[in-house]
Amino acid sequence: MVKLKQLLPKNKINLLWMLLLALLIIILATGIDYYIHTLEEEYAVPSVYFTNKIIYGGLFIFIILVIFRKLHSSNKAIIAALITSILLEVKYTLQGYPKIFLIIFIFIHFGAILLPAWILLGKFDKYIK
Repeated sequence: MVKLKQLLPKNKINLLWMLLLALLIIILATGIDYYIHTLEEEYAVPSVYFTNKIIYGGLFIFIILVIFRKLHSSNKAIIAALITSILLEVKYTLQGYPKIFLIIFIFIHFGAILLPAWILLGKFDKYIK
């Protein structure tokens, strides 16, 4: 059984870097998502949608960075985008968003998270090992 102490990095500064990277990734992804939501009236969502995406998405990405910190940066980016987009879609399903909306936006969310995650983790991964 894995102990919590084994999951956490030895250096607390690494945790701070992971938190900052997670927040920056989700803020950039939310900006991309916001832009896409403005393209079509049927994609419109309440503003709380974006606030919740930053809170929950940032938390999901942070946990993923902690758990998978020893993987290569591109693998972490893919895992972060995949798991976060799936968990966000589960949340939106529970909130009652239409199925077609969920199908379209799971792919948009994956891409919107993957792009900044790939770039930022590739550049700053050395700080979160």
